[in-house]
Amino acid sequence: MTLHPSCWATFAILTCVGLPASAQSIEITHVWEAEAPVPWLSGLASVGDEYWALDAFRAQIERIARDGAWIGTVDLPGVGSPLLMGQGPGGVAIYDGDTRTIHVVAEGRPTARHEVPSTVFFPKDLLPLEDRVVLAGGLEGDSHALHILRRGAPPTHTLRYAEARQPLISRMAAGGVLWSDGSEVLFAQASPYLVGRLRVGERDDIGLDTIASYPGTLPFVGDALVRQDGGGSQVRWFFRQARGIVRLADGTYLHVIRDREADTSLWEILAPDGRVLASREFDRAYDVWEVLEDGTLLASWYVDGPEALPVRIRLRLTGGA
Repeated sequence: MTLHPSCWATFAILTCVGLPASAQSIEITHVWEAEAPVPWLSGLASVGDEYWALDAFRAQIERIARDGAWIGTVDLPGVGSPLLMGQGPGGVAIYDGDTRTIHVVAEGRPTARHEVPSTVFFPKDLLPLEDRVVLAGGLEGDSHALHILRRGAPPTHTLRYAEARQPLISRMAAGGVLWSDGSEVLFAQASPYLVGRLRVGERDDIGLDTIASYPGTLPFVGDALVRQDGGGSQVRWFFRQARGIVRLADGTYLHVIRDREADTSLWEILAPDGRVLASREFDRAYDVWEVLEDGTLLASWYVDGPEALPVRIRLRLTGGA
């Protein structure tokens, strides 16, 4: 489907409407960049002493050395059509679109399989925990954006998605980005703006506790997800989305909202209570995937069309508190 330039206002509205200003500024530098971009990058994770990058266009996982050099591909028997990859305390989770199965790999070997109960519409993220997997996206026959899958038990769901005129559009827009280090699970979405802590206990303890919510400033994309043009319909696959939520070493949260249509991304530092401590818009559409052991960030940015370049980023704050 054809992608069209965005008619959205720039992210500058966020710094002047609804969100408090800050005297601090966010600065980023690239420690390294990969040798070449990845077509339709749908997951980037650190695995042992290398990185894995999911190329959903060619349905293969590329291996990247610590200095950004390409070193081959990953062989995953039984995974025919890898469409999405996510990392968490339980290892690396890979969604196979052919079989509607989530495969979990830890320490180089398969450790679990989770059958997704129905069709997933535009899945956004996967988070493998020790005994379950969280899937962010819309499912056929369900009205939630977050789904917890555990072997031997029926799935549980939380966070009802916003309603569009067409239920299919609601499911396609549902979901966001997930992160966990084992002590807490974070979730963020930009349509509408929401950052929260996900509770993933037993069936009676599943829910999302809000950290920050600004739906009046960043509303639900709704039926604008599909644009009518010249008698046809085009899905805006790159509509504005949350594409990074991680906890930093000082206990604050980095939240990244990507607008691929405008080739920009908004980076925010949030206090644990949701206050915006710093924010800055960059003229690149970044995804932030992971905080590495030395505090640098495993990320990527869109260089051309659907091609994204894996990078390692160092972040620092300047200015007053």
